[in-house]
Amino acid sequence: MRLATILLGFAACSASSAQASDGFALVCTFSSKNQCGPNGCASVRPTITVSIDFQGRRYRRCDARGCDVWDGYVSASGIWRTIEAPGRAMFARVNSDNEIVEVATLNDMVLISHGRCTANR
Repeated sequence: MRLATILLGFAACSASSAQASDGFALVCTFSSKNQCGPNGCASVRPTITVSIDFQGRRYRRCDARGCDVWDGYVSASGIWRTIEAPGRAMFARVNSDNEIVEVATLNDMVLISHGRCTANR
C-alpha cells in the first residue's frame, strides 16, 4: 500500500512538473466566440484553449480532438502582443491585462474569440 501511494505521488508530481516546464508561459480560455459567415454572425460556445510561448514563438491550440502546435511570428504594439501562425490564417493578441482576442478562419467563416490568459504554473 505504501509503495502504491509513493508511486501515485511521484506520478502526480511528474505530471505537474511536465506541464509547468512545457515552455508555454500563458494558458488562455475563452468566454465568448462569434462565428461569422456570408449570412452574418452568430454567438457560439467557445470550445478551445490556447497556450502561448511568446519567447519561443509557439502557439498551441487545443480542442476536443487534441492539440496543434505552430511556430509563430511575434510582434508588439502598445499594450498588445500579437502572435501569428504563418500559413494558418489565424492570429491572437494579448494585452497587458492578459485579455486575449483570437481570430481564426475556417472555410468561409471567421471565428472571433475573447477571453483571458493566466500564467502557466
